[in-house]
Amino acid sequence: MRYECARRSIRTGDLIAFRERHGIIPALTRLVTRSPYTDVGIAIWVACGSVDRLLVVVPTAQGAAPVPLSNYRGVDFDIYRSPVDRVRAYVYAWKMLCWKVRPALSTLLRIAAIRWLRWPAPKSDGGLPFRYELPALIYRLAGWSPRGLGMAHAPADVVRAVGDAPLYKVRHCE
Repeated sequence: MRYECARRSIRTGDLIAFRERHGIIPALTRLVTRSPYTDVGIAIWVACGSVDRLLVVVPTAQGAAPVPLSNYRGVDFDIYRSPVDRVRAYVYAWKMLCWKVRPALSTLLRIAAIRWLRWPAPKSDGGLPFRYELPALIYRLAGWSPRGLGMAHAPADVVRAVGDAPLYKVRHCE
């Protein structure tokens, strides 16, 4: 499905699982996690005057931030239905804005240590959330109780916990 068609079907709270193909961090993410998913975010619709904007709350170097989903027009992504009420997802996504998250590289090193070196995952970290934990944290605050989603999860882990097959697969035609 093309972005222009999928845009109308995306609802607030939906999980967006990105499949970036360019860049060092996406390549490392695919390698370490053995998954095509390179990042995850939560879709939110915002009224800006007479125009509705589709944003996605994603982790950035400065913290969680709302970014226009149209910024990802050249990136393939899959859309999964929100596991929580849309209003609650919206509220908690906004509450998480500007929360600091750990950088992607430290997140990937942690995932590699746990998965490849079989280091035990801590029960609780207590510090800043790791990059890919942001959407799951927003959903948890909104009342979600995922099964099998422990510490140090990758984008594909969040996708599996949310469930089923994607509602839509948005593909960029080069």
